[in-house]
Amino acid sequence: MTTPKDPQTFVYVTYIASTLEEVWDALTQNHFIEQFWSNCRIDCDWKVGSKMQLRAPNGTVYDEGVVLACEPPHH
Repeated sequence: MTTPKDPQTFVYVTYIASTLEEVWDALTQNHFIEQFWSNCRIDCDWKVGSKMQLRAPNGTVYDEGVVLACEPPHH
């Protein structure tokens, strides 16, 4: 077992009983995102370097960032 050099580093693992494609869609498609994020939407084209914004139904931006990497699932 290795120990992280940064004592503030946390590693979370989540197991999801689904296909790669379904998980990808749930993370990138607003008709799924709205179901789990209180009707919020993500405005993004998911291209590297693109801006990403999590928006409330009233347009308020709750979070934003830039896409650093994005690769759809492949077999």
